[in-house]
Amino acid sequence: MKNKILFLNISNNLWTFRVDSNQINRYLSDYIDINSKKIKSKYISFINTLSNHKIYGKNISEHFHLKSGYNIWWMSKIAEKSSYKSPQISDCIKLIALEEIILHNKCNKIILTVDNHKLIKSIRKLSKNLGIKIVINNYKFKYYLESIRRNIFHFYFFLNLVKGIVYLFLNFISVWFRTKPSSNWFKGDKSIMIFSYFIHLDLNKSKKGIFYSRQWELLPKLINSINVKCNWVHHFLTSEVARSPKQAINLLEKFNLSSNNRHTLLNSYLDFVIIRKIFVNYLYIIKKTIEISSIRNHFKFDKSSIDFWPLLMEDWYSSFVGATCIQNLIFIFQMDKIFKEMPYQKLGLYLNENQGWERAMLQSWRKHKHGKIIGVQHSSLRYWDLRYFDHKDILNSNGKFSQPKPDYIAVNGPIPLKIYLDAKYDKKSFIKVEAVRYLFHLNNSSKKNKSLIKNKCKKILILGNILKDSTIALLSLLSKIDFKDSIKFVIKAHPGALINEKKFPKLNLEANNTPLVDLLDEFDNCIAVGDTTAALDAYLSGLNLIVFLVNGELNLSPLKGFASVHFVRNSNQLKKVLDFNKNKSKQLNVIQSYYWLDKSLPKWKNLLNDFY
Repeated sequence: MKNKILFLNISNNLWTFRVDSNQINRYLSDYIDINSKKIKSKYISFINTLSNHKIYGKNISEHFHLKSGYNIWWMSKIAEKSSYKSPQISDCIKLIALEEIILHNKCNKIILTVDNHKLIKSIRKLSKNLGIKIVINNYKFKYYLESIRRNIFHFYFFLNLVKGIVYLFLNFISVWFRTKPSSNWFKGDKSIMIFSYFIHLDLNKSKKGIFYSRQWELLPKLINSINVKCNWVHHFLTSEVARSPKQAINLLEKFNLSSNNRHTLLNSYLDFVIIRKIFVNYLYIIKKTIEISSIRNHFKFDKSSIDFWPLLMEDWYSSFVGATCIQNLIFIFQMDKIFKEMPYQKLGLYLNENQGWERAMLQSWRKHKHGKIIGVQHSSLRYWDLRYFDHKDILNSNGKFSQPKPDYIAVNGPIPLKIYLDAKYDKKSFIKVEAVRYLFHLNNSSKKNKSLIKNKCKKILILGNILKDSTIALLSLLSKIDFKDSIKFVIKAHPGALINEKKFPKLNLEANNTPLVDLLDEFDNCIAVGDTTAALDAYLSGLNLIVFLVNGELNLSPLKGFASVHFVRNSNQLKKVLDFNKNKSKQLNVIQSYYWLDKSLPKWKNLLNDFY
């Protein structure tokens, strides 16, 4: 039988392959784009299979159910499925695609060029389970030694144990320097709890002691207008408004002068009693992790020869032994203290992103017998943001050990609603509301399109994302392009990943911290990095949009599949599209029925009227 060889090259996260030595190399990411629905479904099925796997008669969520009533499994990196916290999920997706290619082409040999020991081990296991030969090029001795060292079962366990102990100790020390939180909560039938991020605040208003969140926009004013007072709990993130929790607390003291709003910082709720609880539960989780160590043999799913353990081993130990475990325990007991002290709240709202800490909040909210809680879909949904997608068995399960879920999801538009329903969510779970974060597009859509002024210096807006390295990759790429025309680039970095523009002297680059709502009207063209939801703002404002994808990465953009949006991965593609767009003006009437937009907020009024 003639050998059918798969040539696979993996370099800097870029996977290319060919099935015949005479063929042209193909990008694996192209195959994934074409077969995305099937591949995504397989990974989601794997998480469900792993969640339900029984050891000693109990599944994982039962093993990691704490005596205090909280479940640490659903807060783990593996259950959360965040590509930000677990970038190796991308490699898991690529492994699924690789197996499909091998089986479809009936390959009986792999020639692999790669220097990543985890991928070597994963692909080796795949080839062994499929019964095909593998040859590894450039398999340097140092990688062999690295592989042996990391194959030792206890290596990652002890590495993460040290990280966990150090992280716990640092938080123990930090208790001495934390400001005691204010507990002057509003109570009664006319109060509401809102859990938010301390980010995306209006800088100018903040300087004047006025709280205004770009994530909630007009909604707090509407709530106050019906004589309902807001209890705000903020999850601190560094931004230009506050660089540290101490600065945030100083601002909150000014915000609390308002008679209708009370603000507190989640970070403030850490004391020595909580540290003791964390330590006791940490020991319990470590014990459980050791007891069910055989789980490493079950990181597989039905009808597949893939073993995900080499790729997800770090996430497992980080979640149940390491710093992530400690941070999740901190979240649990901070939430427990907050909602135990907080008087009964008829309604709670929070920004729904399906992060681990949200599961702690939901469990604590219900443990202390508060009212209904609604997760607010405040932004767009990305196809490959797996946090929002679960197997139907997980979605429909409501038992003691099931994934914590809100009572309802406030969905902000017909397209997000369709994405949810296509993902098998129960239609009864949704309440339709206006997308308050995007109301400014109503102003933009009513403006007349400005004709393009052919300046010597054309301006292009760059929108960074939360992954700083991705934004730097775009700027480095632009620095290598020889532009015939003079172009001024203006970068609006993500507030959590600010960029030093001086590090790119070859670019005519200017940083701009103006709120995006005020910035978009100054531009006709925009380059957005990867998965930033600000790309959707640019698109809905009529800008000619280019989305830059880091080579080899999944297309996490909220505009995946939009015909008028250009996606580029290299300098040639980027220059070609920039040349194509250089004489194009803004697009007219680009706003579609993506979101429900109405400044009078009739849908939000209906929701609030049901409770107040």
